[in-house]
Amino acid sequence: MKKNKRKIIFGILIISWMLVIFLFSSQNGDSSSGSSQKIVNAIINIFVRNFDSYSLERQASIMSKLSFFVRKGAHMTEYAILAILVFFFLADNLKIFRYLIPVLVCFIYACTDEFHQSFVSGRGPSFKDVMIDTLGSILIIVCLFVFFFIKKRLQKKKMQTQLYINEK
Repeated sequence: MKKNKRKIIFGILIISWMLVIFLFSSQNGDSSSGSSQKIVNAIINIFVRNFDSYSLERQASIMSKLSFFVRKGAHMTEYAILAILVFFFLADNLKIFRYLIPVLVCFIYACTDEFHQSFVSGRGPSFKDVMIDTLGSILIIVCLFVFFFIKKRLQKKKMQTQLYINEK
């Protein structure tokens, strides 16, 4: 029962997060840019001293570069979260599928998300964005793989140490 309850919870979280991604994608181009711009302005206020003293050309360049990283970072984060949710939904399944399926789900959903954006004013589909979304899922899945690999090795080493101590 505990496994079924966990699966239901993660299933609901997956669907909810997909809805969040869908809603973000439903924002028109101006609204989406406005959200990114607020974050860029906050970063500039915190990290860039005397920004107002820079030439307008330099200010525009800094804002453009930061805006790019904020937007793409948001894409990667959205899909990293989705990958984590799918990963834990599949926690009881065969190990290799546990690491591959989240990336596949994220890739497919990113494709549908970009298709959806083709119908939104001021936005359009971009295969580059699909790849960035998928990269976010790959990076987090690699982190999870490394984490669980190290955890397993440490547990194995701890058990061997306990066996060695018990034998003495």
